[in-house]
Amino acid sequence: KFSESKITISVGDTVKFVNDDKITHNIHSTTAGHAFDLGGQEPGTTVSHTFSSPGTLKVRCAIHPKMKLTIVVQ
Repeated sequence: KFSESKITISVGDTVKFVNDDKITHNIHSTTAGHAFDLGGQEPGTTVSHTFSSPGTLKVRCAIHPKMKLTIVVQ
C-alpha cells in the first residue's frame, strides 16, 4: 500500500515512490492529461515522477489494484 492515501503538491514537484515491500509494484496513472507508467519497480528501489501541470490524479499499482493514491497538483 502507499504510505499516504492523498497528497497535495505544487506544479513542478517530483514525487519519489520507494518500494520498501518484498514484492514488485508498477506505479501508474491513467488520469486524462496526466497519464504515466513507471514500469516494474523491484523491492528496495525508488522511482520518481515530476508533475508538470495542475490537476487531480488517481495513482494505482498495475499489479495490485487495491493500492490507491490521489495526488492533487496545484
